[in-house]
Amino acid sequence: MGAQTMNIAAQNRQSSEVMQHDPVARKIQSRPVYFCFDPDTHPALVGHAASLINFAISLKSTKRIHDLGRLHRLAMRMLSHYRQTLGKLQVKDHDITVAHYILCATIDDAVLSQSWRVRAGWAEYGLAAYFHRDVNSGDRFFEILNKALAAQPLNKPLLLLFYYCLALCFEGRLRLHGHQAQEKKRILDRLYQLLATDYGSRLPIVGLSAEQLPACPRRKRLPVLPVLLSVLIGANVLSSVAFYMSILPAQRKAAEQLHALTRYQLSVRSPADEHPDPEPAPVQTAMAAPQLDEILATEINGRDIALFKPAGGTPFIRILKNPLFASASDKIAPNAIDLIKRIAEAVALTGADVTVVGYTDGQPIRSRRFPSNQVLSQARAQAIAGLLQPAMPDIVIRAIGKGAADPVADNATPEGRALNRRVEIYLTPKRQKLVINRNDL
Repeated sequence: MGAQTMNIAAQNRQSSEVMQHDPVARKIQSRPVYFCFDPDTHPALVGHAASLINFAISLKSTKRIHDLGRLHRLAMRMLSHYRQTLGKLQVKDHDITVAHYILCATIDDAVLSQSWRVRAGWAEYGLAAYFHRDVNSGDRFFEILNKALAAQPLNKPLLLLFYYCLALCFEGRLRLHGHQAQEKKRILDRLYQLLATDYGSRLPIVGLSAEQLPACPRRKRLPVLPVLLSVLIGANVLSSVAFYMSILPAQRKAAEQLHALTRYQLSVRSPADEHPDPEPAPVQTAMAAPQLDEILATEINGRDIALFKPAGGTPFIRILKNPLFASASDKIAPNAIDLIKRIAEAVALTGADVTVVGYTDGQPIRSRRFPSNQVLSQARAQAIAGLLQPAMPDIVIRAIGKGAADPVADNATPEGRALNRRVEIYLTPKRQKLVINRNDL
């Protein structure tokens, strides 16, 4: 097994590690997938999407979900991990955003194909709506695809991801099309013609039966994909086992469909092929800040935020985005919302407790709604905490208002006052005390 293949497998396996802060997932120790696309023939944004595509296929094979909130949190963490992995590999920001949207739409579509979607109320949990503020991904998926097809030069890695999602899972508006199969085949045929030059006979051919496939070398029998969704059943062991047994045939069918659809062998591994996964380590103080250095590198380099790691104190993020709020208001500026959500995704992966601290400048405020600077700073901290909370629903986020205390610049100048109007997000490892030590900064 080549080093590249092992690296991709390790990265895909890490998608399960984003579940380590979910108590039920941690108890059952479920693993996501044991297949990956060949890293020698696939770009990173496709190679690292294997676990998410499998996740969507598993959803389409699942007849019952007990805990939709946990399903949503799990999907969010996997999607956040995917985006962060591509960022570390220096994939273009535009490509990361589009690929992330494609996968959000694909998972949303898998849920919407199920009868339990209405009872579950997925409109409240839609991933495309949460991450990209789009509630019409069934149509938007094809609009973005058409733009990608019209672009010059063609972005073939993105087109390849479109191809896999459409071939294996996504239906969208085609679900309502009078000739769904024919229309889907027409789109896939066009994509195939465009991609065949680069990816050749390795591409899936839609409609080809397993018997017509050329023999593929196999390391071992393709195992039934472990049931990622069993973590959603709850703490009751008997109900978890019953759920697992009930969807084994569907999981086997999904695995066979994957194998039959491809003209080359997917890399298949069981845990025995790799080094065993280590037991999840407890979150330590050193974990939060170094991770954030890498995960939020774009935001730090763009001076939207600053990351502080005071000696003997608590690591914290200072939001530098200006304006962050409208004047004398606790309403977050629209152009700052996406930044806060990206911070939320990163902070959620640390597993730390979170405290949001708001500050104002030295100019006193007296209004009916905000009778003091402390009240305004408290409201602003609560507004940021409210935007962080969906990414970390199992964590209680504290919000503190400190008014004009602890200025970091001179309140006598407009520039200084702008710096003093700020919000800071403190990351405190479990069982440790929050320490705000200005003398170390």
